[in-house]
Amino acid sequence: MTADEIVRTVAYPTLFHLNNGQTRTRPAHVLDVAEALAVMLGAPKTSIGATFALPGPRTYTYSNLIKLVEAFTLKSHAAPVLPKPIAMLISNIINRALWWPTVSPDEVVRKYIDDASASPKSAAQDVPAGWEQPESTGLEAMVGVGGERVKTWAHLNMEPETIEEHAIKYLRRYRSA
Repeated sequence: MTADEIVRTVAYPTLFHLNNGQTRTRPAHVLDVAEALAVMLGAPKTSIGATFALPGPRTYTYSNLIKLVEAFTLKSHAAPVLPKPIAMLISNIINRALWWPTVSPDEVVRKYIDDASASPKSAAQDVPAGWEQPESTGLEAMVGVGGERVKTWAHLNMEPETIEEHAIKYLRRYRSA
C-alpha cells in the first residue's frame, strides 16, 4: 500500500470502518519502490528472475493510519464500525445499482486480511511472523519463484522511509486554512 492509497483510504470522508481498524499493513512509500525498481533495472544480474519482497519499515493498523491522518489534518475522523456481512451486502447492492466504480465486495474482504509481512509473532515484538532471524529481516528464508530466495531492500542497498516522513506532503491540502 502506497502513501497515496492510504490518503484515499483514510483522508476522504468514509461512511464506515471495517474490521474495527485492526487490519495490519506495512506500507512502503511509492518513491522508495520506484527507486528500488530503478536499481533493479540497472543491476546486471541481481534482479533477473528474482522475487523481491519490499514491505515498509513499520507495521500499522488502519486505526494507526487514521490517527496519523487526524494528527496532520487537524480533523477528527469518526465513523461507525460496520460488520462484514452488512458491508458485503451494501457493497453488492451499490455495485449493482451504480454504473461508476464504488466499493466492491472484494475490497471489503481485503480490508479483513493482514499483509503477508504484517502479522506479528507476539504483541511484545514488532517482528512479523516468519521473519524471526536475528541479524536479517528473515525474508531470505522465504522461497520465491523458481526456488530462489526472496530478495529484500538490503539486496538493493536501500532503507525505506516511514509513512510519517512523507505524510505531510499528501495531507497538507486537507487542513483547513
